[in-house]
Amino acid sequence: MEGAKAKAGPVSDGPKRREERKMNTQYLRYALEIERTRSITQAASNLYMAQPNLSKAIRELEESLGYAIFLRSNRGVVPTEKGRAFLEHAHNMLVELEKMEALG
Repeated sequence: MEGAKAKAGPVSDGPKRREERKMNTQYLRYALEIERTRSITQAASNLYMAQPNLSKAIRELEESLGYAIFLRSNRGVVPTEKGRAFLEHAHNMLVELEKMEALG
């Protein structure tokens, strides 16, 4: 992303109440697909959804967290420092969720 002017995504105006911070596991899958492809457009295609809808979902997730997961530029997206930590936790959570569901 050299030479590309990157901007951090939106952040929250302030702390959210606990009940407003419930996280949809589908949003975790969305974020992980964006990380994998390094492209919101390609991730949206892979997820069979419209790019504006995926962008909106990630913006909502970032707003609920209070920090940007990705730096966006015309050359793609890369995780922020906090985003890398978030994505690692998201991956681990989904692996554990799959293990719990397999008990079934």
